This record gives sequence, structure tokens and C-alpha cells, in this order.
Amino acid sequence: GNVRTWWIKNIRESKEVSMITFEHIIGDVLEHEGGYVNDPYDKGGETNFGIAKRWYPDLDIKNLTKSDAINIYYNEYWKPSKADDLPNDLKATYFDMCVNMGQHRAVKILQQAINSRKMNKIQEDGVIGKITLENAGKVSKKRLKLLLMTLNNNDSTMVGSKGQLLYEKNKEYRCHFWRYALSIT
Repeated sequence: GNVRTWWIKNIRESKEVSMITFEHIIGDVLEHEGGYVNDPYDKGGETNFGIAKRWYPDLDIKNLTKSDAINIYYNEYWKPSKADDLPNDLKATYFDMCVNMGQHRAVKILQQAINSRKMNKIQEDGVIGKITLENAGKVSKKRLKLLLMTLNNNDSTMVGSKGQLLYEKNKEYRCHFWRYALSIT
């Protein structure tokens, strides 16, 4: 009947059949973040799977399990970031930005990308609300890649510390990874 017709028209014939989910993305995040590190040159301090003692002082970072890290990323990064409400082609990059820059800064960058389309401007307040989510579909992969290149070239958060050079190289690698991943259709 009507449900079958709707299903065929809107789902089966859709170009976007599969949804990108947290489960698809978290593996790449964990791979980029790596395992246990306690490097005195890393401003993040002791970390495991990218979870830092600096932000989780009561957590036993050295013995943190992969499963525990995944739960932290899901409950404290994925859900609050509303990444699941974004278009599929933006989810992974946006979530990675939330993990590495914080949600407020990642949302501001997304809002800047939306506003760079020279259409109706939205407020660049760093809040992932209804208006940002409604307009996120206007950001193309190409525009997001340009945004990542600009971010990679202009980010000064690592400047001034000789020991941070390794972590800047990791940030550069991540930008290149996401540029490549987003170019695949």
C-alpha cells in the first residue's frame, strides 16, 4: 500500500541509503588518537585513546579500556555535539573537530562554513541549535575541504612550543586524512 510506495520512493531509490553513525566514525577517531601516552611535551598531558587526564583528573588514564573511551566519546562528545543530526558527509569531520578543538569552536567553524555561502547569514555563536542544523546541509564537501585547509594553515594553537611540533604534525595528518576521506564519493 502507501507505506510500500513511500519506502520504494524515499528509501530504496535514495542515493543516501546508509546512515553514517557513531559506530562508523569512532574507529577512525581512536586510530588517530592512539593509545597510552604520557609525554611531558604534550600540553594534553597523560592521555589514552585521546582521553586526557587534564580533563578527566579522577580517571585512571593508564588503565582506561577502549570500551570506556568509546563510552566517553559517545556520551560526552557525540551526543552533546548533535553530530547525528548533521548530513552524512559532515558528521565525521565535525565530530573529529569537536574531539580536537572542543564543541564550541567546531560549531563556530561549521557556522562560518555555512555563512561563507553568501546566503542568509546565521549567528556564529558556537551553539549547535536548530538554525545551524537546518543550514548545515548547505555546506558542500568542497567547501568543508577548503575550511579544513584554512584551519590547517592558520591554526596557531601549537605555536611556541618546540615539543608540540609532533602534535602539530598529527593535526596536519588529520586534516589531510579528512580531505581525502571527503573526496571519496
